[in-house]
Amino acid sequence: MSLKLAMVGYGTIAPHYVNAILNNRNYELVAVCDTDPAKRTSVEKTGAKYFNNIDGLLQDGKIDAIIVATPNYLHAKQTIAALRAGKHVLCEKPMATSLEDTQGMVNAATSAGKALMVSYHDRFHSRVLELQQRGLEIVGFEADNREHILDHCDLSKAWYLNKEYSGGGVVYDNGSLVIDILLQFIPDLKFKKGTLYKDSYGVEIRADLEFEQGTIHLDWNADTEVKKTTLIEKGSKIHLINLLSSEGDTSGKYLKHEYENLLAAFLQEVKSPKGYGKRGLKIQEMLEEIYAHSKIV
Repeated sequence: MSLKLAMVGYGTIAPHYVNAILNNRNYELVAVCDTDPAKRTSVEKTGAKYFNNIDGLLQDGKIDAIIVATPNYLHAKQTIAALRAGKHVLCEKPMATSLEDTQGMVNAATSAGKALMVSYHDRFHSRVLELQQRGLEIVGFEADNREHILDHCDLSKAWYLNKEYSGGGVVYDNGSLVIDILLQFIPDLKFKKGTLYKDSYGVEIRADLEFEQGTIHLDWNADTEVKKTTLIEKGSKIHLINLLSSEGDTSGKYLKHEYENLLAAFLQEVKSPKGYGKRGLKIQEMLEEIYAHSKIV
């Protein structure tokens, strides 16, 4: 019997979820909620029922789980509502825009006994999974994550360049993904200091972050797309994680198998809920620490 999924928010990231759902016989996309009525035709072509508000969707007893893929400032409110309605939740990253909201999401999942997982999809890249299986003792790293943000969005609708809606810039968005990967190999990852470079948008557009074990460089205004993390094993052996098939590739091909692997992992969490979003809480705590202990230029 397939798990009946609904999606809240039908924006840029939605096609990755839809494709992954269609490629997994354990899932069925039964409903989509989006406030833009122009998206109704596109939604119904997937075979899903269209809703223009989340309240009606949450009242549908046939829905088992919700994917929350809306702007960051809505994550906490919609996730908590879904959990209280008895739905499991897969929430897009970052988990929320404040530590208080993130803790509220964890509390709601724990109280409801429902699965809550955050979509840190890069953790499910085939190279990351391969290195995890080898049980490496990683003692250091260097991470370089660069892209041109406007290659991935329509500036007129780029809510994540507005701190009121996004909570932060490149640290929140790309940084949370890099940190999540690193925590798979370095559970005691410790932040030391950082420099955040703000642009006219009001959020940090670049960041240099120093940890006890290595450094992360993030850039939303780069000429070439780079998604690399170098892990240093005890004994100085080097292991490269390159998310892209080639440097500068903006196609996002790697996202296909990441989202497929993500949904497979979410299904296991639904079968036996145990995380309740605590991984997201840990990352949110680290993000708060970065903002509190970085200089802004």
